[in-house]
Order: sequence, then structure tokens, then C-alpha cells
Amino acid sequence: MSPGKTKRELSIAFVVLALSCGGRAESQGSTGSGGSNAAGGVAGSSSSAAGAPGVGPIDTAGLPTELPLVCPDEVAVPKLKLPCKIGGSLLGGVEGPESVNVLECYDSSGTTAFSTVIPFGKLPTLLNQPLQMPFAALPAPPPEGTLKLSGTVTFSKVDPVGRAFVALLVGGSVSYVGSNGETVTCKIPDTPFWAVQGQFI
Repeated sequence: MSPGKTKRELSIAFVVLALSCGGRAESQGSTGSGGSNAAGGVAGSSSSAAGAPGVGPIDTAGLPTELPLVCPDEVAVPKLKLPCKIGGSLLGGVEGPESVNVLECYDSSGTTAFSTVIPFGKLPTLLNQPLQMPFAALPAPPPEGTLKLSGTVTFSKVDPVGRAFVALLVGGSVSYVGSNGETVTCKIPDTPFWAVQGQFI
């Protein structure tokens, strides 16, 4: 391990290695062409959906600027900003149907609160399908941030060129380790969940 490598560089190397060893985003069940696994896998089809309804620039009007959280009374409520940010493709920087990207969300100070890997290149073929986050079919990078997010996301709009999406997050929660080592879980009421292009990989 080179002492000059940053945490992000190590995370990218970890994910790229896992993908090159067969960890590409694939459905975990048997599906036909263009099918999907709504229990956490992603579609096996790599066909382009450019020009299809729901594919193109997103409309940010009326979208929330913060994730609503309901936490136990005895803990401080984290402030999580929206939109989140989508990094460049981890597969050699090449965007396309097989692209996987890091999604990062931030707290009110601009610090990374949590990150996960998403099959961004396949999202145009997965519109209006409930999917579990984090995506079980993708390798998880070493964690960045102090929170973990989970829930069901249904993508309604994806911009492959501008690298952005709008989705509905249902049954969501974030968890983190409290000051006494306990796991604290905050619920997220059903809410729009969106992200725009980030200047990172």
C-alpha cells in the first residue's frame, strides 16, 4: 500500500478490483433480457434507454433541500443536505450502460455523511422499479462518512449525460454509532431523493 494514496483512491481501487473479478452489477435471480431484480439486484440488460420517457435533464423545482429525519428523543438530529452528488464512472472513467458510480451525501457543513456505489449506467432501464439501497449486487467500498443509509428507491428521472437523478425514497433510515458505542437509527419519512453531478470519481 503506497503511503501517498488517499482514502478515496483506495476506495476506488477496491471497487474497480472487485468489479474486474466478476463483481459487476447483475441481477441475483434469473431474468430475461431487460429484466430486473427488485430485491436488491439490478437489470442484466445493457441496452440504452436514451430518449425514453423519464430519461433526460431533471427538473429540480420543488425538490427538498434536506433529508427529513426522525430520530430517538435523546440524540441530536443530523442535518443531511440534498442534492447528493454522483461521481464519475469507476470503470476507467468511461460512462455508459455498465457504469457504476459513487453516490455521496453531505451534512450541513459539507462533510461527507455517507457514500455508496450505484449502477448509474443501468438506471435508465430501471425507471419506476423499486430497488433496495444499498445495492446488494455491487461491491461496497470502504466506508466514507459516519452514516449508513438504507431503504427502497424508485427512480423516476435519470439524466445520463448530466449525471443526475430524481427518485422516491420509501422506508428509509440512517444509522450511526452513538457516543457510547450504541447503534442509533433515524427513520426517513417517504421523500423525494435526488442527486446531481459531482466533481470527483
